Amino acid sequence: MKALIIFFLTTSSLALAYIPDYALIMSRLAENHGRGYYKITQEVLFPATPEPLTIKETWVVSGGEEMSVTLTGKGALKNLVSGTIVYKNNRKYYKNGGVKVAKLSEDFIEPVFHFRYSKKIKPQLVAMKIAPSESLQSRPLFEGEDAKKFPTQGFVRLSRTGGFVTYAVGVPTPPDQAEENAGIWIEQDRFNVRKVRTHSSATVMASNYNRYPRRLWLPKNRQYTWENHTVQSQIGSVTPLPRNASSMLVDPKRFKKEPNEPELRLPDQELIQDFYKRFR
Repeated sequence: MKALIIFFLTTSSLALAYIPDYALIMSRLAENHGRGYYKITQEVLFPATPEPLTIKETWVVSGGEEMSVTLTGKGALKNLVSGTIVYKNNRKYYKNGGVKVAKLSEDFIEPVFHFRYSKKIKPQLVAMKIAPSESLQSRPLFEGEDAKKFPTQGFVRLSRTGGFVTYAVGVPTPPDQAEENAGIWIEQDRFNVRKVRTHSSATVMASNYNRYPRRLWLPKNRQYTWENHTVQSQIGSVTPLPRNASSMLVDPKRFKKEPNEPELRLPDQELIQDFYKRFR
């Protein structure tokens, strides 16, 4: 009986310590990001007195590489916010005295919630300095019987985030380093993104995941934190869209096809300007 207990405790410890291959983790994460096009409405809440300032965002998403967001001010911001941003091929397009093209900020983390293929997001995570370059290499095959020689991936470890056991991807922060390294934290059981920290130390926490049509999982709430600022966002609705009627919505050519599209306009408030410069 004593031997049986020791065996159970030993095997249980090994099971708890087991970390899947990075490629498998990212593949399982991609499976949670749906199929086809979606329209997603959400509100971004900026702290203010006597009540938060609200911007409604209407996203159209077909994956991590193609998406768009249309902005509308609510309440005190009504008639002060307008415009659409289209994201394609690692660039963003918008109207401001003509169609403008700009590089994406390293804090633009939307693709990690929507990518459909791990082979496309892994190089992007390296470019964002979230994952190390070695993450692009396959783990060597294990040969032999010596468990001590089992090839590990030092950039993937078990962690706990927001009350969930997660796979933390990224280079661990050395104890004597003041600023924490970038990383992404993926829930162990359901393979949903729970936390992202960018190279600039901006952090996004995701909570209250819901399942939507076509196997899409999204967090209803996100909290964006950078420097001394905190901004909340909350999803309102998620609707599948037909492909034929939606492809132009995530194409920069829409600005030429629809010349009356409003220009991108934001209120002259530092917090709002900084948020959209960093995260959108």
